[in-house]
Amino acid sequence: ALSGATNPDSLVMDDDKEVMASFTQLPEGQCELRVTVNGAGTVQMDPPGPYYPTGTVVVLTAQPTAGNTFSEWSGAASGNELRDTVTVNTHMSVTATFRQLMAYGVRARAATGGTVTLDPPGSTQLEGTKIAVEAVPAEGWEFVGWAGALQGTTTPDTVLMSGAREVKARFRKTGSQLVPLAPVEDSYVRGSLYNTRNFDSDSLLRVREGGADLYRCRAYLQFDLSSITGTLLQASLLLHSRVTNAFPNGTPVNVFACRTAGDSWTETALTWKNVPAEGTTADSTMYLACENSIYSWDLTVCVSEELAGDKRLTVLLKDQTMQDKTAYFDARETAFAPVLEVETETGPDAVAAGEARPAVFRLEQNYPNPFNPKTVVSSQLPVVSNVKLVVYDVLGREVAVLVDGKREAGTYHDAFDGSGLASGVYVCRLTAGTYVESRSMCLVK
Repeated sequence: ALSGATNPDSLVMDDDKEVMASFTQLPEGQCELRVTVNGAGTVQMDPPGPYYPTGTVVVLTAQPTAGNTFSEWSGAASGNELRDTVTVNTHMSVTATFRQLMAYGVRARAATGGTVTLDPPGSTQLEGTKIAVEAVPAEGWEFVGWAGALQGTTTPDTVLMSGAREVKARFRKTGSQLVPLAPVEDSYVRGSLYNTRNFDSDSLLRVREGGADLYRCRAYLQFDLSSITGTLLQASLLLHSRVTNAFPNGTPVNVFACRTAGDSWTETALTWKNVPAEGTTADSTMYLACENSIYSWDLTVCVSEELAGDKRLTVLLKDQTMQDKTAYFDARETAFAPVLEVETETGPDAVAAGEARPAVFRLEQNYPNPFNPKTVVSSQLPVVSNVKLVVYDVLGREVAVLVDGKREAGTYHDAFDGSGLASGVYVCRLTAGTYVESRSMCLVK
């Protein structure tokens, strides 16, 4: 009922069965070293076996097939090194276990002022792959440092894919100012278990949404922007992650920074069921996967809006995955305290932080409209942007380029002359970074 030399083996008892085992007598003084493989791989034995004189030292080398990795030895060998040795002094057995390599996601992002390249490229890489990551600043910008799975300022650098990874390159405009702001005293970690703790009474910020209500918590940070002057280029919230048990098996935790509707709260109001109202959408997201790493959230739009208002920014950190685990970050009294890093530029075209500035991107309706043959198109930019303002006919053909280049934050009025065009409807489209808006204009002659 059985054949071959597999030992142990198994059979299905669906009828009367008879099994016969055959044995071979070994020469006196020799022993057998039996090797079993679990998974996709092979084992090389040096010297070749499986029969050896007593006292022979055998070198075992595990050789995983493509797409697999060696896990461990068991039996007469142990550990997880590819090579191990066994001294044969009796009949012995060894098992080599292999497993399939995991495929992990990798995401590379760049702040304003540059790009990031990956070698090898791709959004998914096998476990154990080493990826060369390079930050490439645009002309007039310089590389500041990494956030996410890489730290420091070395470029190119290498990321080892031992889990899901995200890297972000941070740049600054040459000659600009970087202003680091610490959270003000009125900042909190809040949840059912932490209702009595303020930002100064603990060394950790905790962020958790899933699981039992008792352990859910959010972090509320406030920043005073009154010291910021010049033209805002960009702003980032930097937090330092602390522990590994929040990220089992390399699974990313998506924590996002979301502006709250108000800029103040009280001790009695901060319970899990009664927290400051939050915005309807996340202002910035970052996927966490590594401990002891700096993570960066882009809050440029938030800071721009608050600079035009009361110059006080309130940020809510909340995990939107609803998983039953916690993300931990260093708090204010630690060496890696939270920082809002604001980059500004001064010069003849700079808009002072105290002056009125646009809070959002906007393309206004041209005036006059209808027009003949001239009209003015007004637009607003809350931050420095690469701008393209183009006029098209109803067939989508480009008829005029009013702006094509970088502009500082501010309000602009661009003239359009339709003297050489026929009467009809034309479309004016503003593209500023990722913002796109169009307006229809009517030329009547």
